[in-house]
Amino acid sequence: MAKKENFKLLIILISLQFVVLSCSNANKSKSESIEDTIVETEATFVPNPDFNFDNCPKAWSLKELIATPDSFCSVALLGEEEYRLTEFPEELAKAHYLRNIDARRNRIRHIPEFLSKLKSLDMGNNMLDKCPTGLEYLKDLEILYLSDNQITKLDDVIFRMKNLKEIWLFNNYLTEIPVELCALTNLKTIALSGNDLSTIPAEISKLVNLENLYISDQSSPGIVSLPNELGQLKKLKHLYIGSGYSGGGSSNSFQEIPPCIFELSALTELSLSFGQIYDIPADIERLSNLEMLNMEGNQLEDLPIEIKKLKKLKSLYLGTNRFSKEEQEIIRSWFNQDVNIEFEIEVGD
Repeated sequence: MAKKENFKLLIILISLQFVVLSCSNANKSKSESIEDTIVETEATFVPNPDFNFDNCPKAWSLKELIATPDSFCSVALLGEEEYRLTEFPEELAKAHYLRNIDARRNRIRHIPEFLSKLKSLDMGNNMLDKCPTGLEYLKDLEILYLSDNQITKLDDVIFRMKNLKEIWLFNNYLTEIPVELCALTNLKTIALSGNDLSTIPAEISKLVNLENLYISDQSSPGIVSLPNELGQLKKLKHLYIGSGYSGGGSSNSFQEIPPCIFELSALTELSLSFGQIYDIPADIERLSNLEMLNMEGNQLEDLPIEIKKLKKLKSLYLGTNRFSKEEQEIIRSWFNQDVNIEFEIEVGD
């Protein structure tokens, strides 16, 4: 009889211990739970050495990613009118091959550490008035999109992102390109259209790998000058300083093409639209790789005959200038049908 009572007592003690442990686990903090999940998944995960990051499918929802988390390296978490994320879901920690996230149109303010392997992050249109916190975790990040926010200043942490190749900051409220940004020598693209810039720092010459510089559609007075050092960017292919459309922005205040532009021998696309330029110098012939030239919305009445020497030219935009019908015909006669030349529909005499 005593043995039976002792056995019952043992069962009760074991049950009480189980209840205490369950309560203890239930009271774990949210961060502890996330850490446990990461440790558990990392411990059981065996990487596939043949996983193809260059040709892997993209999950178009969190639900799709959760179903087979190790099938994707990219995911779209696009905010909808009635559903916008305020934080990155913890389930992303289980997607071991995740390297690219498109999280536009949300309300996210922080990047968690479990996303430290990201290569590309898009947080455009997230109502950010400053850079999101947690960027210091993204040491391997190569592409950062923060366009369509209300950012007025870049955080210092960005200047330590040595692997960054592209930074997209369209439509914010930046008033300058910080000289510290020019120390990121791996940068190939700087996209700052639609901000409040007026000048470019001379230190931009340090960006020896820069291929694309988009600084169009600035608020008044627009870009008022370019440093001579810009001409040292021998890999620059795309330079957009003009406005994308009539009335889009002040774009630039140039009355002549800055001479440093003619030093950009690799340039394939040049936009200087909607300024006050009245003349194109003969030096235009030095841009021998030019394929597209946009001079819309200026004060041009004619073009230099040297422009005929641009053998790679494919598109020439000249609308809303002051060309006569006769001058238009002369310009057209210089090029064959391989060059698309656009004037305005109605022209003055």
